[in-house]
Amino acid sequence: MRRSGHAEAPQRTAAAIPSLHDQELTGGPLEQAVRLVVCPRCDGCARFVTDYVGDPPPTRKRRMYCRACSFVQDEPTSAEPWLRTMCCGHVLWAHDAEHLQLLEDDVRSPLRERLRIRLGERALLARLPRWLILARHRDEVLRALARLRRMMVAEA
Repeated sequence: MRRSGHAEAPQRTAAAIPSLHDQELTGGPLEQAVRLVVCPRCDGCARFVTDYVGDPPPTRKRRMYCRACSFVQDEPTSAEPWLRTMCCGHVLWAHDAEHLQLLEDDVRSPLRERLRIRLGERALLARLPRWLILARHRDEVLRALARLRRMMVAEA
């Protein structure tokens, strides 16, 4: 106790503070992350799966697989996003349905600062490019996001 009568705040250790890298878009600890990517063999839609195993800090195991051509690659180094389209002279892309929904909600919202979103999502939205969040591009961006949504439906 300090002299003022207030209890001291407990010490926070590095192990007790969760990392943003350990958080999924939903805000919870990651166990598995799945992204839709372009298959290097058939140019179809493949899945890039990252499994997080073990106690903190978790280890990552990555695997890419394509249902269309049965392509499998362990520990792929990189992959192009499957959900991508041209918009306002730039490439607009999303990793998966949740990422796409987050972008749609942010672009559609007239008062973005009032959106109730989790810490990991706030960090993601804070890094969006200016062209994507400008009000004058809103209609075009929403049309491009709808195209990406149709690509997801066609892939399923």
